[in-house]
Amino acid sequence: MSILLEINNLKKFFRTGPHRIHALRGINLKVQNGETLGIVGESGCGKTTLGRLISGLDQFSDGQILFNGIPLKLHHSKKNLRSKIQMVFQHPALSLNRRMVIRDTLKEPLRLILGIPKNEIDFQIDNILSLVGLSSDDKKKLPRKLSGGQQQRIAIARALIANPELVILDEPTSSLDQSIRNKIIYLLKKLQKRKNITYVFISHDLNSVKKISDRIAVMYLG
Repeated sequence: MSILLEINNLKKFFRTGPHRIHALRGINLKVQNGETLGIVGESGCGKTTLGRLISGLDQFSDGQILFNGIPLKLHHSKKNLRSKIQMVFQHPALSLNRRMVIRDTLKEPLRLILGIPKNEIDFQIDNILSLVGLSSDDKKKLPRKLSGGQQQRIAIARALIANPELVILDEPTSSLDQSIRNKIIYLLKKLQKRKNITYVFISHDLNSVKKISDRIAVMYLG
């Protein structure tokens, strides 16, 4: 397998007045194309910070992130490559706009990132909803009309609709009941096989990590 993601001596610190708080202290890892790398560690060890740096939501302080062998900063400067890395967050109810129906939530990446024509948008939305186990009628609903498991399926659909190569999954099952967790894990594995996606699966739920991961990395105090 080829290396899709490579992280070298990655550091992140935050300033609070004259002091620096080190969130990441020199992370090194490689993720192969098509695999799932599980990242585990205690709360506060920097797992979510790492995910946000990989996805480009935050900037790192030092080190290097390579995506397909190219520094990540160069990728994020180009609109046609922003779709290549997506992130799914822990609490779907908070990551979804409660005032927007699901169709509008899923329409945004199609229009803004991929530039899909208006007459093709509903076809694309219906297709991704079917892939994550939801119906076309669900696109007319507000997030509050959906269960927690359905909301997380929408969050996954939003991440996948732009056809990314890498998806960062930050505690995607921790807010769900155990029976729903298993269904989401099964769904993620099915979608990975079908679309050849690479996952970084961040969690403190060792059972879920074991079920989905090809390899596991352990973080401790950054």
